[in-house]
Amino acid sequence: MIYQTFPTIISGTITRLRISNVASYYFLDNLPADVLRFAGSGNEVHISDGTKTKKVLLGALGTGETYADIVGGTDPALLNGNFSLGDTGWTKGTGVTIGSGVCTADGSGADFERIIERTALSAPVGKLYQTSATLARTAGAFRVGLGGYENVGVFTATFVSYLTVSTAAANNNVRILDWTGYIGTIDLFTIRQVLTPSALGLWYTPVSEEATWNPNAATHTYKVLAKRRCSGKIFGLNQTANPRSIMGVNTFRN
Repeated sequence: MIYQTFPTIISGTITRLRISNVASYYFLDNLPADVLRFAGSGNEVHISDGTKTKKVLLGALGTGETYADIVGGTDPALLNGNFSLGDTGWTKGTGVTIGSGVCTADGSGADFERIIERTALSAPVGKLYQTSATLARTAGAFRVGLGGYENVGVFTATFVSYLTVSTAAANNNVRILDWTGYIGTIDLFTIRQVLTPSALGLWYTPVSEEATWNPNAATHTYKVLAKRRCSGKIFGLNQTANPRSIMGVNTFRN
Protein backbone atom coordinates (compact mmCIF):
# COMPACT_ATOMS: atom_id res chain seq x y z
CA MET A 1 0.00 0.00 0.00
CA ILE A 2 1.32 3.46 -0.93
CA TYR A 3 0.57 6.41 1.34
CA GLN A 4 0.48 9.97 0.07
CA THR A 5 0.98 12.97 2.35
CA PHE A 6 -0.73 16.24 1.51
CA PRO A 7 1.22 19.24 2.85
CA THR A 8 -0.53 21.97 4.83
CA ILE A 9 -0.79 25.27 2.94
CA ILE A 10 -2.06 27.31 5.86
CA SER A 11 -3.38 26.75 9.37
CA GLY A 12 -4.98 28.84 12.07
CA THR A 13 -7.87 29.31 14.49
CA ILE A 14 -11.57 29.95 13.92
CA THR A 15 -13.44 31.69 16.74
CA ARG A 16 -17.12 30.81 17.00
CA LEU A 17 -17.38 28.72 13.86
CA ARG A 18 -20.89 28.37 12.49
CA ILE A 19 -21.63 25.14 10.69
CA SER A 20 -24.72 23.66 9.08
CA ASN A 21 -24.17 19.92 8.95
CA VAL A 22 -27.23 18.48 7.18
CA ALA A 23 -27.69 17.35 3.58
CA SER A 24 -28.51 20.18 1.13
CA TYR A 25 -27.33 22.71 3.72
CA TYR A 26 -23.63 21.90 4.14
CA PHE A 27 -21.81 25.15 4.86
CA LEU A 28 -19.29 26.84 7.17
CA ASP A 29 -19.57 30.45 8.30
CA ASN A 30 -17.78 33.13 10.31
CA LEU A 31 -14.53 32.09 8.63
CA PRO A 32 -11.21 34.00 8.56
CA ALA A 33 -10.03 35.59 5.32
CA ASP A 34 -7.23 33.02 4.98
CA VAL A 35 -9.87 30.30 4.52
CA LEU A 36 -12.25 32.36 2.38
CA ARG A 37 -9.58 32.85 -0.29
CA PHE A 38 -9.88 29.13 -1.07
CA ALA A 39 -13.55 29.52 -2.11
CA GLY A 40 -14.40 27.09 -4.89
CA SER A 41 -10.99 25.46 -4.77
CA GLY A 42 -12.02 21.99 -3.66
CA ASN A 43 -9.10 21.97 -1.21
CA GLU A 44 -9.50 19.68 1.76
CA VAL A 45 -9.70 21.31 5.19
CA HIS A 46 -9.31 19.59 8.55
CA ILE A 47 -11.19 21.31 11.40
CA SER A 48 -10.39 20.23 14.96
CA ASP A 49 -12.31 20.94 18.17
CA GLY A 50 -9.17 20.13 20.16
CA THR A 51 -9.61 16.35 20.21
CA LYS A 52 -11.75 15.34 17.22
CA THR A 53 -11.55 16.30 13.56
CA LYS A 54 -13.99 17.02 10.74
CA LYS A 55 -12.74 16.94 7.12
CA VAL A 56 -14.43 18.81 4.26
CA LEU A 57 -13.81 19.98 0.69
CA LEU A 58 -14.26 23.72 0.18
CA GLY A 59 -16.93 24.99 -2.22
CA ALA A 60 -18.44 28.29 -3.32
CA LEU A 61 -18.50 31.53 -1.35
CA GLY A 62 -21.70 32.42 0.49
CA THR A 63 -23.83 35.31 -0.68
CA GLY A 64 -25.95 36.04 2.40
CA GLU A 65 -27.87 34.33 5.18
CA THR A 66 -31.42 33.17 4.51
CA TYR A 67 -33.71 31.54 7.04
CA ALA A 68 -36.61 29.23 7.72
CA ASP A 69 -38.46 30.82 10.63
CA ILE A 70 -39.46 28.46 13.45
CA VAL A 71 -40.53 30.90 16.17
CA GLY A 72 -40.95 34.61 15.43
CA GLY A 73 -38.77 36.12 12.73
CA THR A 74 -40.28 37.78 9.65
CA ASP A 75 -43.68 37.30 11.32
CA PRO A 76 -43.00 38.09 15.01
CA ALA A 77 -46.25 36.35 15.96
CA LEU A 78 -45.18 32.99 14.47
CA LEU A 79 -45.74 30.43 17.24
CA ASN A 80 -46.35 33.39 19.55
CA GLY A 81 -42.72 34.53 19.52
CA ASN A 82 -43.82 38.07 20.38
CA PHE A 83 -46.15 36.86 23.18
CA SER A 84 -49.05 38.70 21.57
CA LEU A 85 -51.31 35.70 22.32
CA GLY A 86 -50.48 35.64 26.01
CA ASP A 87 -49.04 32.33 27.15
CA THR A 88 -50.48 30.33 24.24
CA GLY A 89 -48.01 27.58 23.34
CA TRP A 90 -45.61 28.38 26.18
CA THR A 91 -45.15 26.44 29.42
CA LYS A 92 -44.15 28.83 32.21
CA GLY A 93 -41.94 28.29 35.26
CA THR A 94 -42.09 29.71 38.77
CA GLY A 95 -42.52 33.50 38.99
CA VAL A 96 -43.18 33.91 35.27
CA THR A 97 -46.09 35.79 33.71
CA ILE A 98 -46.91 36.56 30.09
CA GLY A 99 -49.07 39.56 29.25
CA SER A 100 -49.12 42.86 27.37
CA GLY A 101 -46.91 41.28 24.73
CA VAL A 102 -43.95 40.38 26.96
CA CYS A 103 -42.72 37.53 29.13
CA THR A 104 -41.78 38.70 32.64
CA ALA A 105 -39.67 36.81 35.20
CA ASP A 106 -39.48 38.00 38.81
CA GLY A 107 -36.40 35.99 39.76
CA SER A 108 -38.17 33.69 42.24
CA GLY A 109 -37.53 30.55 40.19
CA ALA A 110 -34.63 28.31 41.14
CA ASP A 111 -31.38 28.48 39.19
CA PHE A 112 -31.59 26.22 36.12
CA GLU A 113 -35.41 26.09 36.36
CA ARG A 114 -37.18 26.83 33.10
CA ILE A 115 -38.58 30.30 32.57
CA ILE A 116 -40.55 29.30 29.47
CA GLU A 117 -40.55 26.32 27.13
CA ARG A 118 -42.31 25.08 24.01
CA THR A 119 -42.03 22.31 21.43
CA ALA A 120 -40.73 23.84 18.21
CA LEU A 121 -37.94 21.93 16.46
CA SER A 122 -38.27 19.06 13.99
CA ALA A 123 -35.31 16.67 13.45
CA PRO A 124 -32.87 19.39 14.55
CA VAL A 125 -29.57 17.47 14.73
CA GLY A 126 -26.97 19.03 12.42
CA LYS A 127 -29.03 22.13 11.67
CA LEU A 128 -27.67 25.62 12.37
CA TYR A 129 -30.05 27.90 14.28
CA GLN A 130 -30.03 31.62 14.93
CA THR A 131 -31.74 32.75 18.14
CA SER A 132 -32.50 36.27 19.30
CA ALA A 133 -34.58 38.18 21.83
CA THR A 134 -35.12 41.70 23.12
CA LEU A 135 -34.44 42.00 26.86
CA ALA A 136 -35.15 44.59 29.51
CA ARG A 137 -33.15 43.28 32.47
CA THR A 138 -32.97 44.32 36.10
CA ALA A 139 -30.76 41.51 37.42
CA GLY A 140 -29.52 37.99 36.73
CA ALA A 141 -29.07 36.08 33.48
CA PHE A 142 -30.67 33.27 31.51
CA ARG A 143 -29.63 30.79 28.85
CA VAL A 144 -31.39 29.30 25.83
CA GLY A 145 -31.43 25.53 25.22
CA LEU A 146 -32.31 23.79 21.95
CA GLY A 147 -32.83 20.15 21.00
CA GLY A 148 -31.20 18.16 23.80
CA TYR A 149 -31.07 21.46 25.72
CA GLU A 150 -27.68 22.40 24.36
CA ASN A 151 -26.61 25.80 25.58
CA VAL A 152 -26.87 28.57 22.99
CA GLY A 153 -25.40 31.08 25.46
CA VAL A 154 -25.91 32.95 28.72
CA PHE A 155 -27.56 36.32 28.19
CA THR A 156 -28.03 39.57 30.12
CA ALA A 157 -28.92 41.88 27.21
CA THR A 158 -30.63 41.84 23.81
CA PHE A 159 -28.81 39.23 21.71
CA VAL A 160 -28.41 37.36 18.44
CA SER A 161 -26.62 34.01 18.76
CA TYR A 162 -26.04 30.75 16.85
CA LEU A 163 -25.98 27.03 17.67
CA THR A 164 -25.62 23.81 15.70
CA VAL A 165 -27.73 21.14 17.38
CA SER A 166 -25.73 17.96 17.92
CA THR A 167 -28.06 16.07 20.27
CA ALA A 168 -31.83 15.77 20.51
CA ALA A 169 -34.35 15.42 23.30
CA ALA A 170 -37.45 13.30 22.78
CA ASN A 171 -39.52 16.40 22.14
CA ASN A 172 -36.80 18.77 20.79
CA ASN A 173 -38.09 21.68 22.80
CA VAL A 174 -36.95 25.28 22.90
CA ARG A 175 -36.30 26.17 26.53
CA ILE A 176 -35.27 29.41 28.26
CA LEU A 177 -33.68 28.54 31.60
CA ASP A 178 -33.10 30.72 34.63
CA TRP A 179 -29.33 30.82 35.00
CA THR A 180 -28.85 33.21 37.93
CA GLY A 181 -32.12 34.73 39.13
CA TYR A 182 -33.17 36.52 35.97
CA ILE A 183 -35.39 39.51 36.70
CA GLY A 184 -36.75 41.33 33.67
CA THR A 185 -38.71 40.93 30.47
CA ILE A 186 -38.20 38.92 27.28
CA ASP A 187 -39.79 39.96 23.99
CA LEU A 188 -39.56 39.24 20.24
CA PHE A 189 -38.05 35.80 20.79
CA THR A 190 -36.96 34.12 17.55
CA ILE A 191 -35.64 30.73 16.43
CA ARG A 192 -34.61 30.50 12.76
CA GLN A 193 -32.88 27.72 10.87
CA VAL A 194 -30.05 29.25 8.83
CA LEU A 195 -30.25 27.91 5.26
CA THR A 196 -27.37 29.67 3.46
CA PRO A 197 -24.03 31.15 4.48
CA SER A 198 -23.11 34.82 4.68
CA ALA A 199 -20.32 36.38 2.62
CA LEU A 200 -17.99 35.15 5.40
CA GLY A 201 -18.98 31.55 4.71
CA LEU A 202 -18.36 28.71 2.26
CA TRP A 203 -20.37 25.75 1.06
CA TYR A 204 -18.63 22.42 1.57
CA THR A 205 -18.71 18.74 0.65
CA PRO A 206 -18.34 16.45 3.69
CA VAL A 207 -15.45 13.96 3.72
CA SER A 208 -15.42 12.50 7.23
CA GLU A 209 -16.18 13.38 10.84
CA GLU A 210 -14.95 11.71 14.01
CA ALA A 211 -17.63 10.72 16.53
CA THR A 212 -18.43 13.40 19.14
CA TRP A 213 -16.73 16.18 17.14
CA ASN A 214 -18.08 19.39 18.70
CA PRO A 215 -19.45 21.97 16.22
CA ASN A 216 -20.05 24.48 19.03
CA ALA A 217 -16.57 24.69 20.55
CA ALA A 218 -15.51 28.26 21.40
CA THR A 219 -12.55 27.87 19.03
CA HIS A 220 -11.54 25.40 16.34
CA THR A 221 -8.18 24.97 14.66
CA TYR A 222 -7.95 24.32 10.94
CA LYS A 223 -5.44 23.36 8.29
CA VAL A 224 -5.95 23.73 4.55
CA LEU A 225 -4.22 20.95 2.60
CA ALA A 226 -2.54 21.29 -0.79
CA LYS A 227 -4.04 19.62 -3.83
CA ARG A 228 -1.74 17.28 -5.73
CA ARG A 229 -1.95 15.82 -9.17
CA CYS A 230 0.51 13.53 -10.87
CA SER A 231 0.47 12.07 -14.36
CA GLY A 232 2.36 9.29 -16.08
CA LYS A 233 2.16 5.94 -17.77
CA ILE A 234 1.07 3.36 -15.22
CA PHE A 235 0.65 -0.30 -16.01
CA GLY A 236 0.80 0.59 -19.73
CA LEU A 237 -2.00 3.17 -19.44
CA ASN A 238 -1.67 6.94 -19.67
CA GLN A 239 -3.63 8.41 -16.77
CA THR A 240 -3.75 11.26 -14.34
CA ALA A 241 -4.05 10.27 -10.69
CA ASN A 242 -6.44 12.25 -8.58
CA PRO A 243 -5.38 13.77 -5.20
CA ARG A 244 -6.53 10.61 -3.38
CA SER A 245 -4.70 8.03 -5.46
CA ILE A 246 -1.21 7.45 -6.75
CA MET A 247 0.10 4.85 -9.17
CA GLY A 248 -3.44 3.59 -9.58
CA VAL A 249 -3.74 2.60 -5.91
CA ASN A 250 -6.11 4.39 -3.57
CA THR A 251 -4.39 6.06 -0.65
CA PHE A 252 -5.42 7.15 2.80
CA ARG A 253 -5.58 10.75 4.02
CA ASN A 254 -3.56 11.84 7.00
